[in-house]
Amino acid sequence: MRAQENAAKGLEPELTKPAERFQPAAPPLPVPLEGPLDAQHYTCGPGDGFELNFWGAQNFKLRATTDLEGKAFLPRIGYVPVSGKTLADVRATVRKAVQRHFPGLNFELSLIEPRTFLVHLVDNVSRPGLVRATQVERLSSVIERAGGVTAGGSRRRIQIRHRDGRTQVADLVLYAQTGRTEENPFLLDGDVVHVPFEALTASITGGVNRPGRYELVASKDFDELFSIAGGYSTAVTRELPLTLVRRDEKGRSILRRLEPPFPGRDVPKLPIEQGDSIDVPTIAQLEKTVLLVGAIQGAISTDESTALKRLVFAEGDTVRTLVLRAGGVLTGADLPHAALVHENGSVDDVDLDALLVQHNAAADRPVSIGDTLMVPFKRRSVIVEGAVFRPGSYPYNPRFALIDYVGAAGGPTRFARSLKESHLITADGQTKALSDALRVNPGDIVVVPERDFSRPEIVQLVLSATGLLLGAATIAIALHR
Repeated sequence: MRAQENAAKGLEPELTKPAERFQPAAPPLPVPLEGPLDAQHYTCGPGDGFELNFWGAQNFKLRATTDLEGKAFLPRIGYVPVSGKTLADVRATVRKAVQRHFPGLNFELSLIEPRTFLVHLVDNVSRPGLVRATQVERLSSVIERAGGVTAGGSRRRIQIRHRDGRTQVADLVLYAQTGRTEENPFLLDGDVVHVPFEALTASITGGVNRPGRYELVASKDFDELFSIAGGYSTAVTRELPLTLVRRDEKGRSILRRLEPPFPGRDVPKLPIEQGDSIDVPTIAQLEKTVLLVGAIQGAISTDESTALKRLVFAEGDTVRTLVLRAGGVLTGADLPHAALVHENGSVDDVDLDALLVQHNAAADRPVSIGDTLMVPFKRRSVIVEGAVFRPGSYPYNPRFALIDYVGAAGGPTRFARSLKESHLITADGQTKALSDALRVNPGDIVVVPERDFSRPEIVQLVLSATGLLLGAATIAIALHR
């Protein structure tokens, strides 16, 4: 009798057998979820597993998996187009089809197993190529599965290109600092994720909540750098000026003091240039101290090229006693080219080789409160910059000429001028044109100029990319109060 009633309702008899009315629970999801699935935003595709549950006069369920063509087959209903539609749209489509074949029953469509698909991760990731992903995990998780962003790769301008041509940009630094999930989106089948190189970067140290080196992508001024560094910390003091270290076009480090107050703002209105380093003063600096910068034992690294150490001033201090109290210099120090910078802006050259190695007392200098002893690092490599495919630092080879270093850097790009216009910037700041007699030495910079760039712009680009605090041989520091 019941079988006849089921047949009249259009139900298959086997679906109502007691042994098949209920099936085991669905297997656990391949990844944990951060919350309930949003049917309005989840986009369905090949591999998604669905379950259609019926209840009321009869209780049973139907299961279906989307095939490779993006269609799901439901018994007695037929094929339902799924690919590219949101889960909410698929439910609406199935509802219309089900009502015609199973009248009088309540039903609902559920996603029980999200699909796994492939996305393309390219450029500055540790393991570029195809990476497995699901639509319930975010960009950061997929990048970590590929080994993370490499050194020099941008975490603020990650471009996602979808198959339909749409693009979006993700900022994982802002996501980590603010929790704004739109900066760390979900991915779709076939997405191409491009991680570019960092563009404009600057460092900030001292009395801020998140000191470090950051890429600037918006206003590219001190206001953006200050904001991404988390603002002033509780250790900040407003009684001392901010200090800015910036390279000039000859590669020399220029130290500027930014005196408060700043009209109408808590921070100065200051455009940032590549490689700038800003120190925000702290309460500790109000003490009677001296600052040691560079190749000093125990100095705290503020970025890949700068290290600082501050000591309490002792009456009668000299350069020698100051270095000894600091623990000495590092093996990579450029001893003959140290400098002592006084608060009034004057600079004394200090030959630490004569003072510390030859024990020549005449090379010693008295130290005053607020002085800065700068000990540069030796450069033991050759830097190739400009219009080459792989600009950067390369090991010194005494057999290499200028053209050999250009070849090691991948050769000139299509934007390069003639190789005859390439030139060398020596460690002491001299510029030498290409010639047969030209020798390349450790610390030199090989420049392959680009077309339509002026020489000052090229030198600015080349030297800012080195990220070094001091020149190997000359230190020119200007202090403006």
